[in-house]
Amino acid sequence: MPYTCFQDTWGIDASNESTIHIVSTFNVLRVSPDGSYAKIRVNQVVWDVDGAGSSNAVATGCRLLWHGSQDTYTNLFIGTDPSDPPAPLPVITNGATGVAVFSPPNACAGPTNGGTVMTTIANDTVTSQVGIPAGGFTPVLQREDGSYIGTDVSLSIPAAVNLDGSLAWQNTNVNTQMAPLYATSDGGAIFSSGALQLCHQFTEICTPLPTSATQYVFDQNGNLTAQSADLAGCGKRLASRNISRLLFLLSS
Repeated sequence: MPYTCFQDTWGIDASNESTIHIVSTFNVLRVSPDGSYAKIRVNQVVWDVDGAGSSNAVATGCRLLWHGSQDTYTNLFIGTDPSDPPAPLPVITNGATGVAVFSPPNACAGPTNGGTVMTTIANDTVTSQVGIPAGGFTPVLQREDGSYIGTDVSLSIPAAVNLDGSLAWQNTNVNTQMAPLYATSDGGAIFSSGALQLCHQFTEICTPLPTSATQYVFDQNGNLTAQSADLAGCGKRLASRNISRLLFLLSS
């Protein structure tokens, strides 16, 4: 489970102004069936403020500011309720070798050449970090070649990315929000407009539930080849939303 935390230290400078020193850490928690666990550090950045609380405050460094619209240090990571939680940090298995974690880029730590950072972890160690040219990419399926199929949340379009961070494909011709449901034998995927990954951001976009949904079939190159009604898709949105809220409560 990925999570972020911070430790702050307050002080007084020579001009009797308040100072703040904040160390922000992005970790992944691994828990085994026998109860053993490990905390894997992904990134750590430092943020300092001189003259905190005054109009002349000077800040240096970076924060892991992944908290939606909040912009105060006291609300960096922990939301006060499910309607304003931390930004999502999707995690998915990486074959049989470990996991991949997807997070926003940070100017002080990790790749900054994309809209999303993919971090792979194996044997409790970070093995790679690459930038992905897709904003808020949220993976759901992994193909045999290791690439991930998911949604570019910034554009609300289906996409696939390779393990090296390059874009395998991206379909900008669809004009409805959707998320993948199943992989197909030819390397493609079936998406549904009733299974939006935006539910995982704890927003109210999942309600009201739609009265109908549509399934979309994409081939291995991201071309839309078929679409049909998907009445069962509505229930998947509700389940996704409830699971997301449960995970938020467990991690807060």
